[in-house]
Amino acid sequence: MKKSAYRLLTVLGICAVVIGFSSSSVSADTANLFANPSGETISKEQPASWNSDTWGGTHAIFSFPSVGAQDGARYLQTQVTKKGKGDAKWYPAYVGVTGGQTYTFSDWYRSDVPTGVDIEYKKSNGSFGYMHLADLPAAAQWTKYQATFTAPAGAKKLSVLHYVSSIGTLNVDAYALTAGTSTDTGGGTPTTTPAQTLVVTNSPNVASQQIGVNIPNQVLGGFQTQTIGEPIVVPRMRHPLGPPLPRRFHREALCS
Repeated sequence: MKKSAYRLLTVLGICAVVIGFSSSSVSADTANLFANPSGETISKEQPASWNSDTWGGTHAIFSFPSVGAQDGARYLQTQVTKKGKGDAKWYPAYVGVTGGQTYTFSDWYRSDVPTGVDIEYKKSNGSFGYMHLADLPAAAQWTKYQATFTAPAGAKKLSVLHYVSSIGTLNVDAYALTAGTSTDTGGGTPTTTPAQTLVVTNSPNVASQQIGVNIPNQVLGGFQTQTIGEPIVVPRMRHPLGPPLPRRFHREALCS
């Protein structure tokens, strides 16, 4: 059963990092909570433990190419062919979390249009909520995004939605969700793309965020970590182009 509800966005203690390619200490249980993080395992003609979704009149083609992946053999591709009031995305099956616990999310993406990252969570009382993590610029090369956040009080399960809402293509790979704060920069082979850092300043809930674009270790000389902004609580977020938009719940991905 699917239903619509207003997007509720609560941002609690989001941190972003500049990504390089050398490993460092990890103050977390580094076990990835997402199964099949790169879509390598196929079941019933689609990546196991993944779902695809559109809403708000947006039309998209979903695929899982086996050439040009950032990590492993496959990645997940969303191609929006008709723009509506909503978005489109692949998203991993919901995983159990503890409200108030700190988690670190990361993925690699490549897109020809700006994209966004939300967390959709289910609370113990059965209600749903949303946490907006980032508005990301287009990225011609594989780019790693990483953020640390605190699961809202009462959160029982969550998924991370890296979505695209404009006509264009978004590729994602190597999803990771770990408990705790992490400065690990693993998750793929570095390329020789020139060093560059993109600063994202248009997220409504974060003063600024930083992401790294395939920065070779020999250029960066390791990696740097920077915490951006203070925790901001947004009880109800308005879409930048108008009133709060409905979002489809993804109940089919929830486990009892």
